[in-house]
Amino acid sequence: MAQTQQLGDLLTRFYDRFDEGSSQYIGTTQATRLINEGGRHLHNWIISVSEDYIVNITTIAITQYQIDYALPNDFFKDIKVFGTYTTAVGTTSVPYYWPMRRVMKNEYRGGPATAFRLPYYIPFGYMIFGQTFRITPMPDIVNNFGVQLWYAPHYTELVNVTDTMAISVIPGWDEFVINHAVIGAKIKEGVGTVELQARQAEVKQFINEQLINRDLGMPQRVTDINAFAGQDMTGNAFGGFY
Repeated sequence: MAQTQQLGDLLTRFYDRFDEGSSQYIGTTQATRLINEGGRHLHNWIISVSEDYIVNITTIAITQYQIDYALPNDFFKDIKVFGTYTTAVGTTSVPYYWPMRRVMKNEYRGGPATAFRLPYYIPFGYMIFGQTFRITPMPDIVNNFGVQLWYAPHYTELVNVTDTMAISVIPGWDEFVINHAVIGAKIKEGVGTVELQARQAEVKQFINEQLINRDLGMPQRVTDINAFAGQDMTGNAFGGFY
C-alpha cells in the first residue's frame, strides 16, 4: 500500500533524530528546507532508476495547423507518448492508441501532414524541447485525434505542515529524507555524522535493491522499437517497420 507523509510528521521525526537540544537549534524554516532537499534527491533518484513509481498522465488536444503545445507546468521527463484516435464501432466510441515516434532534430522537416509523411507512412512524430511539445508534420486533419502524454513530474515543495510528500510510496523510503535532512543540520551545527552516514548508506542500499524491478513476475524486456501500428486520420489501418 502506498504511504504518504505530511510535512508536520517529517518535522517531528527530524527533530527526534536530530536531538541536539536548544542551544543551537535548527528552526522549522531551515528544517523544512533540509527536508525538501532530501525529498528532491529521493524524487529524482526514483525517476532516474526505477520503473514508473511516479507517473502523471495528461491529454493534449490537437488543433488543426498547430504544431507547438505547452507542456504541463510540472513536466520533468517524458515516459511515453501515444497518439489517440477515436472511431465509432456500432454505437460505441472506441479509442485507439499507438506509440508515437520521437523525431530527432536532423529528421525534422515541418510542413502539413497531407504534403509530407515521415518515412514509411508513420502518421505523426513528436519533439520535446524546453516546455514545448511539438507534433510533426503539421496536423491538417484532426478529427478525433489527440495525444496522451505519460510523464514524470517535478518534485513538489512542501510548505505547510499538512502538505503531503507523495514520493514516499514504499514504507521505509522516507527514512532517506529524514536522514538527509538531519545530516545537513548536524553539519551546519558542527556535530559528527559518522554513525548517521553509515545508517544512510544502509537505507540507500535498501532502496536501490527495491528500485530495480517492480514486476517480479515479468521483468522489463527488449522490444522492437521499429514496429508501429495504428490508424490514419481516415480510419485506415497501417503497420510496418521503419
